[in-house]
Amino acid sequence: MKNKISKIREIVWPLLDPLTLEEKRKQKEPIIIPDVNIDEENLDSALDLSISIYTEVEDRRKGIESKAALLLSTISIASSIIVTASTYIAEAGNENKGIRISIFISSVVAIYAARTVWYSVRALERGNYHQIGVAEINISGSKVTFKKCLIKGYWEASILNGPVINKKVDFLVLAQEYYKRAIIVIFIYALALLGISFLPHTIFEKKQNPKSINNVDTLNRKKKLTDSIIIPMKRVKPTYDTLSANK
Repeated sequence: MKNKISKIREIVWPLLDPLTLEEKRKQKEPIIIPDVNIDEENLDSALDLSISIYTEVEDRRKGIESKAALLLSTISIASSIIVTASTYIAEAGNENKGIRISIFISSVVAIYAARTVWYSVRALERGNYHQIGVAEINISGSKVTFKKCLIKGYWEASILNGPVINKKVDFLVLAQEYYKRAIIVIFIYALALLGISFLPHTIFEKKQNPKSINNVDTLNRKKKLTDSIIIPMKRVKPTYDTLSANK
């Protein structure tokens, strides 16, 4: 039963999977940077590979942040579409139920949009990044010692930046999930509007009360009867000229 509820909740309101006990234990453990145990003839190749790994980690971070920024800039389009559609419905003077449904759908899209923006901002937050700086370069010693220090510096930066980037990935995934749900709601709403546009306009007109219709008919009959009595009387009413001629 809990699995079904969690699946339904995941469809409507996605969240990050909780960490297992093993994962929580690993998070508390200190990160150990291995020592450089590489032969002298392989130091150049190891340095090139270390630089390549560090560059890939940085490119991954930049890609995540660029995608998060893209979600921030495009979510306003989805919100404007739903607001415009709601305005048209309100101006059309539709039934109250239709306006309420429109407001409900707009609210759902706004909530999904807010969650998308929230997690996009979390993905763009600054973290504790480690980079190669002066401390790794300003080292006295032989060429071999210098290369080993550079290699260890690249390893340290790549390993320590991993958890920070993984958090950014989690936030970006959640932002994309909420963005997908907002798009799905907009798509369903657009289909509903399209279907309503093909329906006859009389369906949405306010139905008249049968009693009020009968009252109107009764008043019309009384008016016709009154007119039929008064108008002939006006026709036969003698005038002053007619009376003078008779005399």
